[in-house]
Amino acid sequence: MLSNDTLEYIAVLEQEFMRNSNSDLALQQKAYLRNQFQFFGIFTQQKRAIQGPFLHKKMLSPKTELHELVKILWSKKEREFHYFAQELSLKYLKCTEKEDINLYVHMVVHQSWWDMVDLIANKLTGNYFLLFPAEKEAYINKWLQSNNIWLQRSTLLFQLKYKDKMDLAFLEKCIHHLS
Repeated sequence: MLSNDTLEYIAVLEQEFMRNSNSDLALQQKAYLRNQFQFFGIFTQQKRAIQGPFLHKKMLSPKTELHELVKILWSKKEREFHYFAQELSLKYLKCTEKEDINLYVHMVVHQSWWDMVDLIANKLTGNYFLLFPAEKEAYINKWLQSNNIWLQRSTLLFQLKYKDKMDLAFLEKCIHHLS
């Protein structure tokens, strides 16, 4: 269960998003993502300014609350909450734990679209498999076998930032499986 401070954190964030909403922009943003999601209608720079204080280290919830907090944000209909949840998750990269893969999978298979999945695969899942390489094969094989296009896309993107650590043979295996 989330602490009262964390529940208040979500409520204040929502108030800020609502206070800065622009219905005309929201319609444009919704159209850009093929009417898949609702928006408050906040420009990127403005959204970053709103989120900044919420993402400051002293404002972050304990790591023990991250999964539940992200899932609550992810369940909200406006896309700005999902973007915020991604940014929030990035703040905890240095304390990634083995069970965090469950949160990343949840994020990929719910509210799925390229604007979310690409960052999750690249930054969150990619970091995870560097930290826990023994987990990679089982998860990637499971995702390749799934009928979920977003999990399958993640198999191709998680190594995007690996540079010299990229496993080209593994990437080739994923590509061949999906072709």
